[in-house]
Amino acid sequence: MALQYNIDSILAITGGDVSVDAQVVADVPAGTEYDAAFFFTGNFLSGDYRQDSTAVNSAVSNLVLDEDSFKLARAYLADESDLTAAGRSAYGDTAAGTLGGLRVTAATEYFTINQLGGPNMGAVSTHASIGDGTTLIPMINMHHTPRAAGSEAAGGEGLGRGHTDMGAALVQLATIALFKRYGKNVAINNDTDLVSTFKDKLYTVINDEVGEDEKTYAQSKFFKRYLASGRHASDAAQIGDGSGLAAAQSYDVDNTVFNMIVKVSGHVSDSTATGESPVLTDDNIATIFGAIGGENPAHLIKSGGDYETHCFISLKQDNRL
Repeated sequence: MALQYNIDSILAITGGDVSVDAQVVADVPAGTEYDAAFFFTGNFLSGDYRQDSTAVNSAVSNLVLDEDSFKLARAYLADESDLTAAGRSAYGDTAAGTLGGLRVTAATEYFTINQLGGPNMGAVSTHASIGDGTTLIPMINMHHTPRAAGSEAAGGEGLGRGHTDMGAALVQLATIALFKRYGKNVAINNDTDLVSTFKDKLYTVINDEVGEDEKTYAQSKFFKRYLASGRHASDAAQIGDGSGLAAAQSYDVDNTVFNMIVKVSGHVSDSTATGESPVLTDDNIATIFGAIGGENPAHLIKSGGDYETHCFISLKQDNRL
């Protein structure tokens, strides 16, 4: 049974022309739809706790989100329209019809390999956290050569650490915001920089929220969720004598899932224009991207060049990866 960890505050990322806000699905305001959905999974979470006396409020918690392992998490686009109560937007539904523009599509067969290069773990759907039958498309960097597809017996290379990219996944979110189509990276001059930017900022904001260093029972969010999930009941934690030297009990973090809505916003500029971060005129936006606004918009760019889009992310700890 999965341990669902609820991030109960909005996470804000700012810097340059990109900002990201995240909330847990349970706290998403009514009517908030997503334009795309992603599933990220890897082996990036660890931690422990100890109890220094018989008083439960003496518990001390540590939780570590390893940056390198987080950034190497497998990344997939989830082509599903009902992963939240509000569901996918009509704009996102239309964009999903262009998924054939990606270099790897839902029709491409891959198997999953663990962090050591084997053994074959089967289809990624066997360890997904977002429902049976979900269509998952590997998010490779559009500048990289795809791995050989097919089954292991047929010579397929499989997908392991670093073969997909969560930064590349979020760049696709930006492309549908600008063009209502997937795979349009060629028109974004700084897409390779955005891959790293998205990964850096997503790690920082999640780590700031969930990471714990000697947190007390009152301060720790994860220990409370761990206790409520029933996992604590199965642990053989040792009660200390109040000296602070009690033996630590490792958390059972396998199959811990973080679900959230992420808002990505930024500014579109023309790199060939003069001046710093020049703003496209509304006439130029209409010429390059299509008319601004309307009931069936051609893009999500507002007057002045700002854009905003939302995605659903399910982030899962899998000890096998």
